[in-house]
Amino acid sequence: MAIFEPAWWLWMGVWVLTAVLLLLTAVLAVRYWRSRARRRRLDDCFYLDTARLMKMYRQARYRPALQRLVAKRIRRGRNANLNAAFAPFAGDAGWQVDDEVFETYIETDEPITVIGIVMDILERSDDIVYVDLETLSMTANPVTRAAVGRGTTEAPPTRVSWVLVHGTYRQDGGTADRPVFRARYGGDTDARVRIDCARTDLPERLPAGAFPARCLGKIEDWDENTRELTVDPLAVFR
Repeated sequence: MAIFEPAWWLWMGVWVLTAVLLLLTAVLAVRYWRSRARRRRLDDCFYLDTARLMKMYRQARYRPALQRLVAKRIRRGRNANLNAAFAPFAGDAGWQVDDEVFETYIETDEPITVIGIVMDILERSDDIVYVDLETLSMTANPVTRAAVGRGTTEAPPTRVSWVLVHGTYRQDGGTADRPVFRARYGGDTDARVRIDCARTDLPERLPAGAFPARCLGKIEDWDENTRELTVDPLAVFR
């Protein structure tokens, strides 16, 4: 009696299907853990530059996505004060999120909710480079990986991307109007990250000592003499 032996293409199909399932599982796992990490890190908004957020909204790259998400949040809002604030903008045609509506939204809703929307958009666009000063690790986005792969000697590729810098910050100098916060690179006592914040956008009471936080911003300058990296912050959250 002849014994049936599956054709080679059948085994190939099984292997391909298995690989696809493993890849899908990995993608879902990454998205799950990233969403959990995002919820963990968006606990408290320490600083939000609302004027700069308006400039970001006016950029063609982010405007459509911000309009959609803000309109969705407004429609689903159950906060009575929030609904009252947007009542004059409601109409039969639905929400049209223009500059006035967006500015009212970021002034009315919780700042951490606004930052959550911005983070969602930047993550979907792969526009964030994640930096951890404690572990000295970096998770690059496609733009940064491509620049590093080309061995470019131009300005740091992270300057064209947003950076999310996790570290232990401490108020260190500045002026009454613009306090300065610094965070060390791991155990190195010389190299630091510096952020300058407008006092009007900070809490009334500032931390007396060091505090863990994440800064979302763009790299502004690197001083080789002082080994200080200056980041222009959009938001800082704890």
